[in-house]
Amino acid sequence: MSTSKKWVLWGFVGVPVGAVALLFTVGLLKDFGLLPERLPWHASAAEKSSSVSGEMGSKSVIAALGDKEASTPMGAHVAQHWTDSWLRNYDIVLQAVRGDKAAEARVHEILTFCRSEADCPAPENSFTPISNELADVVTARYLLGAYFVQQARDTGEVEAGNLGYNYLASATNYKHPAGAFAYAELYDEGKIAERDTNVAFTFYREAALSGYFPAALRAAGIAESVKSWKYALESLHLAQRYPLADADRAKIQEEITRIEHVVLKDSLVTAEELPRTIRLF
Repeated sequence: MSTSKKWVLWGFVGVPVGAVALLFTVGLLKDFGLLPERLPWHASAAEKSSSVSGEMGSKSVIAALGDKEASTPMGAHVAQHWTDSWLRNYDIVLQAVRGDKAAEARVHEILTFCRSEADCPAPENSFTPISNELADVVTARYLLGAYFVQQARDTGEVEAGNLGYNYLASATNYKHPAGAFAYAELYDEGKIAERDTNVAFTFYREAALSGYFPAALRAAGIAESVKSWKYALESLHLAQRYPLADADRAKIQEEITRIEHVVLKDSLVTAEELPRTIRLF
């Protein structure tokens, strides 16, 4: 069985059970004042989408699109079913992780809609229409995954990290835009998952193609960091496909021009490299 199949099946069976148990534990810890009543993962997502600074390399920073009219932190360019599902489920998941029993029961009900992979085949891409029920399953998995990953970062709790990873992997498999972005981050930072720039780039790019603008800049930044100029340029051109303010578009174009000059410089032949039989006049 392939690795992707294994974690998808784990998402259907093991993750919901483990999540409910961990939610209960989290509620107790908060009741005793051992965990804060805050959800930094949501604040982080909002910051990344509404006021983004994408690092394009060591020498330049692109001021990116601020999506002020967006209904959710994902922005206005993702498929509508993801926005609608976020609005339906965010408050429920928020209440669940704060220990509300009715909300926990509702989250469990949402998660168990898909009892097998055959019952809920993954869409071809992020814009493929899906049912509200499936969108809610995937969105709940993303929100819980992001929450548990942040908890693992804050506390070092291994079980929370494993749950978060598997939830995000499942949301990514079902083409959730922010899910792919968060999954890429795990491989980008190398804490919960082993650092792998190839995996990080792949899923940043997938998130960018799904309408999540910050991911295009992240993909370009990774490509630049390993001097993969072709993929850096492709990612920047992808970013330019979004509706941008003139000033932001100009900054991205400056970065494209800078990289093109680097590529050109690397391809030039100096006088010292010419064959000795050739004379320069």
